[in-house]
Amino acid sequence: MSESPKQSQDRAGPLLTEYKFQLFAPKCNPSAEHMNFLAALRDDIREVFPYLNGRLKGCQYSPDAPFLRLRHKGHVVTLRPRQAAVGKVADAEEARQVLDWVKDLINDTWARRAEITPSDRRAPSLTALQIFKLLPGTNCRQCGQQTCLAFAALLAEEEASIEQCAPLLSPEHHDRCRQLVRILLDAGYEVPEDWL
Repeated sequence: MSESPKQSQDRAGPLLTEYKFQLFAPKCNPSAEHMNFLAALRDDIREVFPYLNGRLKGCQYSPDAPFLRLRHKGHVVTLRPRQAAVGKVADAEEARQVLDWVKDLINDTWARRAEITPSDRRAPSLTALQIFKLLPGTNCRQCGQQTCLAFAALLAEEEASIEQCAPLLSPEHHDRCRQLVRILLDAGYEVPEDWL
């Protein structure tokens, strides 16, 4: 018989003890260089979601679903009560490293929950169009893409870095750059904070 979320909350010790995972190629692109993985979690982790949301910047949290999405070193991690999904891993070893990081984060947050103010706030998810509106719009191709919109799409998926947009560094685009860095940081993307 599985524990209820209330029993889980009252339990001492780690919240997440074991997981099993399976790698798979993205359905839309089976020949992709990166793999995704799904991990089945032995324990129900939903009670930690508000604490993770209170602790980390840029989480996307839905208490109703429930799920919590966060970003770590270019990976999008989606947590559900008994499942973790991680995108863009090269192999099983990288998948294990990311999931071990997730497990440590969950257990550390759970152990420190008395110090953390839980939060139901929802961070905005960014679209390529939102990012595109803040790019210089020069279509200069210095980033390696044909258009600024193509670059924005890669940036939204964390397949490109803001530093690749050379025109953004020019004085004439300083305000635009600061706005873009701010919304990326607020949404949990990893960008250089000294660009603000």
